[in-house]
Amino acid sequence: MLKYFKYSLVAGLASALVSIIYFTLSIAFGFNPLGGSKAFGYILMVLMFFPALWHFRKNYLNGEMHFHQAFFLTIQINLYSCLFFVLFVALYLNVLDPSLLVRHITESKMFFASIKDDFIKTNSLEAYTISLASIDKLTAFDIVKDEFMKRFFILLFFVMLVSFVMRRTPEWAASK
Repeated sequence: MLKYFKYSLVAGLASALVSIIYFTLSIAFGFNPLGGSKAFGYILMVLMFFPALWHFRKNYLNGEMHFHQAFFLTIQINLYSCLFFVLFVALYLNVLDPSLLVRHITESKMFFASIKDDFIKTNSLEAYTISLASIDKLTAFDIVKDEFMKRFFILLFFVMLVSFVMRRTPEWAASK
């Protein structure tokens, strides 16, 4: 059981590193990594699940892996990768570049202002002003918490999918 925890910790760190590299490259190319471009970071994390499960199945389970083993390992990898990534984002927003938070708030307000008419049609002017005021109150903690929740829970669907794809039934059980 310890091999699952140690392996998932290392694989989660590798998955988080890929997302951290994407995060920093987004900043280098002038994109807001906290905005709409972060979906690709999710995909990168999911893509890292496949080689991790393949390697674990090959080297620790003699080429055989049941769904529950793959699911347990992948959910741990997902948890660790989300934790490492949001720790980096918290460090980045609080220490390395706090101006990114200000930039994100400004861009969010501009986007929200661009959809004002549609928002008011479906909701109300009061709801719009309340929502706009809530953007001003965003903190680094709010972004980190939101980032963890979105990454972890959105990727749960992909955890199940990857676990199903990467399972391999032993030959003696498949022939029955």
